[in-house]
Amino acid sequence: MPLRNVHPGKPYSNTPIETMIYFDHAAATRPEEAVLQYCMDAMRNCYANQESLHKLSYDARMALADAASRLLAALLDAPGKYAVIWCDSATGAFRFLAAFLNGKRVVSSTLEHPALTANFRTKTDFTALPCARDGKIILPSELPPADAVIFHHVQSEIGIIQELPRLFAAFPGALKITDAVQSAGKLAMSPDADIHIISGVKFGSPGGAAILFRKDAPQLLRFPAFASAFRSKDYAASRVSVPMAMTLAFAAEYRKQRMEENFRKVSVLAARLEERFAAIGVYPTLPSGADTSPYIRNFLLDNVQSAVIVRALSSAGICTAAGSACAAESGNPSPALLALGLNKNAAYSGFRVSLDDSNSENDVDFLASELKNALKNY
Repeated sequence: MPLRNVHPGKPYSNTPIETMIYFDHAAATRPEEAVLQYCMDAMRNCYANQESLHKLSYDARMALADAASRLLAALLDAPGKYAVIWCDSATGAFRFLAAFLNGKRVVSSTLEHPALTANFRTKTDFTALPCARDGKIILPSELPPADAVIFHHVQSEIGIIQELPRLFAAFPGALKITDAVQSAGKLAMSPDADIHIISGVKFGSPGGAAILFRKDAPQLLRFPAFASAFRSKDYAASRVSVPMAMTLAFAAEYRKQRMEENFRKVSVLAARLEERFAAIGVYPTLPSGADTSPYIRNFLLDNVQSAVIVRALSSAGICTAAGSACAAESGNPSPALLALGLNKNAAYSGFRVSLDDSNSENDVDFLASELKNALKNY
């Protein structure tokens, strides 16, 4: 049976995992029991190296092809238009694409994930557009030239949903790429993108990531050959785990079945969270009315370093985040909050709560109560 979110009613240490209340789904979403069982079966039955020449390797290659078809059917309503490049992580996908676009003019934004920015800055002629205080990316009156544009669909820290059609339309002829890491399996994917980057751990797979690319995009005609050489000739990417690719596809199918129901439930929880936090004087980072994903809520803790609060809540059996998990131990203020125009002190105070359907109203109420105590004792 899936682990339940329960709490014995008092702070404790050495917390058993089944009693932890988990609000860090944007970093990694806990896999459901059905997904874990599927993964175990895949590892047991499809362990061969797909690059060998014997029958089990042929079967592994066929399993990969089947997983690609299932993944595309689950995430994109565009039969036959897209293909899949398997990756080990979203960071690996960014590295892949940055190498493919080496030397090209790439336009992005100051709100992108640090893994994206780091990879593209080193390989491409990279321009980052600013954003407004409400999290929306600003298109300047004079646009920079672009061979490719890459924007997040849902920002990983503050949860803003970008208007991808508006952004893509501003750069006609450019390759259109979206970081769909925080939207895949949770929101409808953008039909305007030539490339979608996804990561399985964000929607309940134990691992795996992929680049979903439009096969008829003129800029991508040589992409499959590049990907093959990048992996098998240059050895710049690791061999694909067949069981993990299969599980990624299964997890996407599993999420699709409940996506609308999950969205409704999480939207109710997000509203309750804001209400309970407002009652203790904690308010959202983005202004009222901002178009955000209900799965990610970000708050400012006035004159408080949120990392301290995250550790205090962890001692009480609650998992939250001070920002993007990839930068949690950097010691630097949040780049996303700085991009919003907040000062350095405020950029240390961002507090992220990321929800999923495994959370409950009791979880939200308990979090608000424990946050109040943590702030009182700060």
